[in-house]
Amino acid sequence: MYGSQNAAGTLVSFYAFMTMPVPMLLFVQNTVSESVRWIPQVWIFLLYANAVLQGFLYFLFRIPFIDMLFITHLLLFTGVVSMILLLWKEYRKTQEKEVNLCLKAFGVLGISGVIALVLYWVLSIYWYESIFQFGILLYIAVLFWGLLCKVSNNIQFCLEQEVYRRMSLEDRMTDMKNRKSFEMYLEEIQEGAILLENVLLLFVKIAELKKINDMSGRQMGDETVIRTARSIQSAERSVLEQQADDMLCSNK
Repeated sequence: MYGSQNAAGTLVSFYAFMTMPVPMLLFVQNTVSESVRWIPQVWIFLLYANAVLQGFLYFLFRIPFIDMLFITHLLLFTGVVSMILLLWKEYRKTQEKEVNLCLKAFGVLGISGVIALVLYWVLSIYWYESIFQFGILLYIAVLFWGLLCKVSNNIQFCLEQEVYRRMSLEDRMTDMKNRKSFEMYLEEIQEGAILLENVLLLFVKIAELKKINDMSGRQMGDETVIRTARSIQSAERSVLEQQADDMLCSNK
Protein backbone atom coordinates (compact mmCIF):
# COMPACT_ATOMS: atom_id res chain seq x y z
CA MET A 1 0.00 0.00 0.00
CA TYR A 2 2.72 2.47 0.93
CA GLY A 3 4.60 1.62 -2.27
CA SER A 4 1.57 2.44 -4.43
CA GLN A 5 1.00 5.69 -2.57
CA ASN A 6 4.65 6.62 -3.04
CA ALA A 7 4.43 5.88 -6.77
CA ALA A 8 1.26 7.93 -7.13
CA GLY A 9 2.86 10.82 -5.25
CA THR A 10 5.92 10.67 -7.50
CA LEU A 11 3.70 10.70 -10.59
CA VAL A 12 1.75 13.74 -9.36
CA SER A 13 5.01 15.48 -8.45
CA PHE A 14 6.47 15.03 -11.94
CA TYR A 15 3.30 16.26 -13.64
CA ALA A 16 3.11 19.27 -11.31
CA PHE A 17 6.74 20.09 -12.10
CA MET A 18 6.13 19.82 -15.87
CA THR A 19 3.03 22.07 -15.87
CA MET A 20 4.05 24.48 -13.11
CA PRO A 21 5.21 27.29 -15.47
CA VAL A 22 1.83 27.47 -17.28
CA PRO A 23 0.28 30.15 -14.96
CA MET A 24 3.44 32.26 -15.31
CA LEU A 25 3.24 32.04 -19.10
CA LEU A 26 -0.43 33.05 -18.97
CA PHE A 27 0.56 36.07 -16.89
CA VAL A 28 3.17 37.05 -19.48
CA GLN A 29 0.63 36.53 -22.26
CA ASN A 30 -1.74 39.01 -20.61
CA THR A 31 1.09 41.50 -20.02
CA VAL A 32 2.68 41.81 -23.46
CA SER A 33 1.07 43.35 -26.53
CA GLU A 34 -1.40 41.37 -28.59
CA SER A 35 0.94 40.98 -31.57
CA VAL A 36 3.39 38.77 -29.61
CA ARG A 37 0.98 36.85 -27.40
CA TRP A 38 1.36 33.80 -29.63
CA ILE A 39 4.88 33.24 -28.25
CA PRO A 40 3.80 32.36 -24.66
CA GLN A 41 0.95 30.32 -26.17
CA VAL A 42 3.46 28.21 -28.11
CA TRP A 43 5.43 27.48 -24.93
CA ILE A 44 2.23 26.55 -23.09
CA PHE A 45 1.46 24.07 -25.88
CA LEU A 46 5.00 22.65 -25.67
CA LEU A 47 4.72 22.12 -21.91
CA TYR A 48 1.40 20.30 -22.21
CA ALA A 49 2.74 18.23 -25.12
CA ASN A 50 5.78 17.29 -23.05
CA ALA A 51 3.57 16.15 -20.17
CA VAL A 52 1.37 14.06 -22.49
CA LEU A 53 4.36 12.56 -24.33
CA GLN A 54 6.17 11.55 -21.16
CA GLY A 55 2.96 10.05 -19.84
CA PHE A 56 2.62 7.87 -22.96
CA LEU A 57 6.25 6.79 -22.77
CA TYR A 58 5.87 5.93 -19.09
CA PHE A 59 2.67 3.91 -19.38
CA LEU A 60 3.44 2.22 -22.70
CA PHE A 61 7.20 1.58 -22.51
CA ARG A 62 7.75 1.94 -18.74
CA ILE A 63 10.40 4.60 -19.22
CA PRO A 64 10.93 6.27 -15.81
CA PHE A 65 10.20 9.98 -15.53
CA ILE A 66 13.63 10.50 -14.03
CA ASP A 67 15.22 9.40 -17.31
CA MET A 68 13.19 11.99 -19.24
CA LEU A 69 13.82 14.78 -16.76
CA PHE A 70 16.40 16.45 -19.00
CA ILE A 71 13.62 17.22 -21.52
CA THR A 72 11.62 19.09 -18.91
CA HIS A 73 14.73 20.92 -17.69
CA LEU A 74 15.58 21.95 -21.24
CA LEU A 75 12.05 23.23 -21.86
CA LEU A 76 11.99 25.17 -18.59
CA PHE A 77 15.40 26.76 -19.17
CA THR A 78 14.75 27.78 -22.77
CA GLY A 79 11.23 28.93 -21.88
CA VAL A 80 12.42 31.24 -19.12
CA VAL A 81 15.17 32.65 -21.36
CA SER A 82 12.72 33.27 -24.20
CA MET A 83 10.25 35.01 -21.86
CA ILE A 84 13.04 37.25 -20.53
CA LEU A 85 14.02 38.22 -24.08
CA LEU A 86 10.38 38.78 -25.01
CA LEU A 87 9.74 40.99 -21.98
CA TRP A 88 12.99 42.90 -22.58
CA LYS A 89 11.98 43.74 -26.15
CA GLU A 90 8.47 44.62 -25.00
CA TYR A 91 9.82 46.94 -22.30
CA ARG A 92 12.16 48.70 -24.73
CA LYS A 93 9.19 49.31 -27.01
CA THR A 94 6.53 50.35 -24.48
CA GLN A 95 8.48 51.45 -21.35
CA GLU A 96 5.58 50.25 -19.19
CA LYS A 97 6.13 49.62 -15.48
CA GLU A 98 4.11 46.40 -15.52
CA VAL A 99 6.38 44.90 -18.19
CA ASN A 100 9.48 46.01 -16.29
CA LEU A 101 8.16 44.41 -13.10
CA CYS A 102 7.40 41.16 -14.90
CA LEU A 103 10.89 41.24 -16.45
CA LYS A 104 12.51 41.56 -13.03
CA ALA A 105 10.40 38.72 -11.66
CA PHE A 106 11.41 36.42 -14.53
CA GLY A 107 15.02 37.49 -14.06
CA VAL A 108 14.91 36.27 -10.46
CA LEU A 109 13.23 33.06 -11.62
CA GLY A 110 15.88 32.51 -14.29
CA ILE A 111 18.74 32.94 -11.83
CA SER A 112 17.21 30.44 -9.42
CA GLY A 113 16.61 28.03 -12.30
CA VAL A 114 20.23 28.18 -13.45
CA ILE A 115 21.46 27.58 -9.90
CA ALA A 116 19.09 24.62 -9.55
CA LEU A 117 20.27 23.07 -12.82
CA VAL A 118 23.92 23.45 -11.81
CA LEU A 119 23.20 21.79 -8.47
CA TYR A 120 21.48 18.84 -10.17
CA TRP A 121 23.53 18.18 -13.30
CA VAL A 122 26.99 19.29 -12.13
CA LEU A 123 27.02 18.68 -8.39
CA SER A 124 24.38 15.89 -8.35
CA ILE A 125 22.50 17.54 -5.47
CA TYR A 126 18.96 16.23 -5.47
CA TRP A 127 17.38 18.97 -3.36
CA TYR A 128 17.81 21.38 -6.26
CA GLU A 129 14.01 21.71 -6.44
CA SER A 130 14.10 23.71 -3.20
CA ILE A 131 16.23 26.37 -4.92
CA PHE A 132 13.86 26.56 -7.87
CA GLN A 133 10.81 26.68 -5.59
CA PHE A 134 12.44 29.50 -3.63
CA GLY A 135 12.89 31.32 -6.95
CA ILE A 136 9.19 30.86 -7.66
CA LEU A 137 8.43 32.30 -4.22
CA LEU A 138 10.59 35.33 -5.01
CA TYR A 139 8.85 35.62 -8.38
CA ILE A 140 5.45 35.79 -6.68
CA ALA A 141 6.78 38.20 -4.03
CA VAL A 142 8.09 40.61 -6.68
CA LEU A 143 4.78 40.61 -8.55
CA PHE A 144 2.80 41.01 -5.33
CA TRP A 145 4.97 43.93 -4.25
CA GLY A 146 4.40 45.57 -7.62
CA LEU A 147 0.66 45.07 -7.24
CA LEU A 148 0.68 46.71 -3.81
CA CYS A 149 2.67 49.66 -5.15
CA LYS A 150 0.23 50.06 -8.04
CA VAL A 151 -2.80 49.99 -5.73
CA SER A 152 -1.15 52.50 -3.39
CA ASN A 153 -0.39 54.85 -6.28
CA ASN A 154 -3.95 54.58 -7.58
CA ILE A 155 -5.38 55.39 -4.14
CA GLN A 156 -3.06 58.38 -3.78
CA PHE A 157 -4.02 59.62 -7.25
CA CYS A 158 -7.76 59.33 -6.49
CA LEU A 159 -7.35 61.19 -3.19
CA GLU A 160 -5.40 63.99 -4.86
CA GLN A 161 -8.02 64.26 -7.60
CA GLU A 162 -10.79 64.54 -5.02
CA VAL A 163 -8.87 67.25 -3.11
CA TYR A 164 -8.27 69.22 -6.31
CA ARG A 165 -11.93 68.88 -7.27
CA ARG A 166 -13.10 70.27 -3.95
CA MET A 167 -10.54 73.07 -4.08
CA SER A 168 -11.73 74.02 -7.56
CA LEU A 169 -15.29 74.46 -6.24
CA GLU A 170 -14.36 76.77 -3.34
CA ASP A 171 -12.80 80.16 -2.96
CA ARG A 172 -9.46 79.76 -1.17
CA MET A 173 -9.82 83.00 0.82
CA THR A 174 -13.45 82.75 1.93
CA ASP A 175 -14.04 78.95 1.69
CA MET A 176 -17.33 79.77 -0.06
CA LYS A 177 -18.65 78.18 -3.22
CA ASN A 178 -17.31 79.85 -6.37
CA ARG A 179 -18.75 80.38 -9.86
CA LYS A 180 -17.80 76.90 -11.05
CA SER A 181 -19.75 75.34 -8.21
CA PHE A 182 -22.72 77.56 -9.09
CA GLU A 183 -22.57 76.48 -12.74
CA MET A 184 -22.53 72.81 -11.71
CA TYR A 185 -25.52 73.44 -9.46
CA LEU A 186 -27.42 75.02 -12.38
CA GLU A 187 -26.65 71.95 -14.50
CA GLU A 188 -28.10 69.72 -11.79
CA ILE A 189 -31.23 71.88 -11.68
CA GLN A 190 -31.62 71.63 -15.44
CA GLU A 191 -31.21 67.86 -15.35
CA GLY A 192 -33.81 67.64 -12.59
CA ALA A 193 -36.20 69.78 -14.62
CA ILE A 194 -35.79 67.51 -17.64
CA LEU A 195 -36.62 64.49 -15.51
CA LEU A 196 -39.71 66.22 -14.10
CA GLU A 197 -41.05 67.08 -17.56
CA ASN A 198 -42.05 63.46 -18.11
CA VAL A 199 -43.60 63.05 -14.68
CA LEU A 200 -47.28 63.88 -14.71
CA LEU A 201 -48.99 61.22 -12.64
CA LEU A 202 -47.45 60.76 -9.18
CA PHE A 203 -48.43 58.03 -6.78
CA VAL A 204 -49.39 60.12 -3.78
CA LYS A 205 -51.50 59.20 -0.83
CA ILE A 206 -54.69 61.28 -0.65
CA ALA A 207 -56.80 60.67 2.44
CA GLU A 208 -60.13 61.15 0.63
CA LEU A 209 -59.19 59.37 -2.60
CA LYS A 210 -61.18 56.21 -1.77
CA LYS A 211 -64.19 58.28 -0.85
CA ILE A 212 -63.92 60.25 -4.10
CA ASN A 213 -63.71 57.02 -6.09
CA ASP A 214 -66.74 55.57 -4.31
CA MET A 215 -68.86 58.71 -4.69
CA SER A 216 -67.84 60.17 -8.05
CA GLY A 217 -66.13 57.28 -9.82
CA ARG A 218 -62.56 56.39 -10.59
CA GLN A 219 -62.28 59.02 -13.33
CA MET A 220 -62.83 61.81 -10.83
CA GLY A 221 -60.26 60.18 -8.51
CA ASP A 222 -57.71 59.97 -11.30
CA GLU A 223 -58.28 63.62 -12.19
CA THR A 224 -57.73 64.53 -8.54
CA VAL A 225 -54.40 62.70 -8.54
CA ILE A 226 -53.39 64.44 -11.80
CA ARG A 227 -54.24 67.89 -10.41
CA THR A 228 -52.26 67.07 -7.27
CA ALA A 229 -49.28 65.96 -9.34
CA ARG A 230 -49.39 69.17 -11.40
CA SER A 231 -49.49 71.30 -8.29
CA ILE A 232 -46.52 69.41 -6.83
CA GLN A 233 -44.63 69.83 -10.11
CA SER A 234 -45.33 73.55 -10.14
CA ALA A 235 -44.28 73.91 -6.52
CA GLU A 236 -41.09 71.94 -7.18
CA ARG A 237 -40.19 74.22 -10.10
CA SER A 238 -40.72 77.32 -8.01
CA VAL A 239 -38.57 75.89 -5.20
CA LEU A 240 -35.73 75.11 -7.62
CA GLU A 241 -35.91 78.60 -9.12
CA GLN A 242 -35.84 80.13 -5.65
CA GLN A 243 -32.79 78.06 -4.68
CA ALA A 244 -31.02 79.15 -7.87
CA ASP A 245 -31.79 82.82 -7.11
CA ASP A 246 -30.46 82.42 -3.57
CA MET A 247 -27.31 80.80 -4.86
CA LEU A 248 -26.79 83.60 -7.39
CA CYS A 249 -27.23 86.25 -4.72
CA SER A 250 -24.74 84.53 -2.41
CA ASN A 251 -22.12 84.44 -5.18
CA LYS A 252 -22.59 88.16 -5.90
